[in-house]
Amino acid sequence: MLTVTGSPVIAVVDALRVILRADTDTGHPESLATLLGSAARVYDHVPGAARLAYPYLVLGRRSRTNEAGALQAVGSVVSVQVDGWSDAKGPYQMQRIVSRVAALLERRPILSLGPYVYLERSLTCEHEEVFDEADMDAPEQRLYHGVQRWALECHEA
Repeated sequence: MLTVTGSPVIAVVDALRVILRADTDTGHPESLATLLGSAARVYDHVPGAARLAYPYLVLGRRSRTNEAGALQAVGSVVSVQVDGWSDAKGPYQMQRIVSRVAALLERRPILSLGPYVYLERSLTCEHEEVFDEADMDAPEQRLYHGVQRWALECHEA
């Protein structure tokens, strides 16, 4: 009998945020804490009340499909977009940040998803790009926007 207990999207976002924020070795020149200035600059949403210090990451657009599942287990493919912004002069800083995110997440062997079972090493980056765009608060300046779309397969326990 199939029992659906809910959507795994929140569990996936929470797990990714924990991994990214845990990269805090400030003595390591490529840790996210070093590249971002603080591991706390990984957000679930952009707070609207105050302008954030650059650079930072946001776990943004999320989706789920029911394209997975086997042996009577309900499964999902969950996608999460990681967006990053930098006000550095040129794309180099943001490219280093998205590169570090890829090193931390790509084909990760273990991911704790609470009541869901992660299909080992299914976390993959489907898309990555870094591009410039206008700073809406300072139109004479350019921001560098990094985008990665991550997907993984999970099943209900």
